[in-house]
Amino acid sequence: MTVIAISVAVVTTVTAVLLIAPPALGVEVLNEANAPVARFTGVRSFQIAHTHSVMRTPVEDYYVVQGRDRLVQTKTRYRSLGAGLPSGDGGEFRSEEGWFVKENFDSELPYIRIRVGRVSDQVLTVGEHSVPFRELDQAGKALTIRARIVLFSVLWI
Repeated sequence: MTVIAISVAVVTTVTAVLLIAPPALGVEVLNEANAPVARFTGVRSFQIAHTHSVMRTPVEDYYVVQGRDRLVQTKTRYRSLGAGLPSGDGGEFRSEEGWFVKENFDSELPYIRIRVGRVSDQVLTVGEHSVPFRELDQAGKALTIRARIVLFSVLWI
């Protein structure tokens, strides 16, 4: 076979495989040893909810997956104003049905690193799946949330 014939065969095969099993966006949660403790495929967005450690009120952060290592925080909602809670700087700030909402500030992140709280009761919600951080690791341990490309439903890159 000639180099051209081999090249055409490779391109044709790769194209066919990608048409049959196109890449998907995924979110994986890694422990401190960088081992995956949770994985979700077909993800466009997710939410992290927790109890604020000082105010003891609920906080919800919303994210969109835009590609490998590209997470964008689009909105945060919280029940009370106080220490460590967002203000009206940047983006849009409003009150809505008992919540303070800050959105359209589009903060892009390569990953999110969060320590499993002792009192914060963090919960990751992806679609209809909700996973408490305490089920993924023990309090005080860091978890990293990353956006990935998933090939053939098994290869995470």
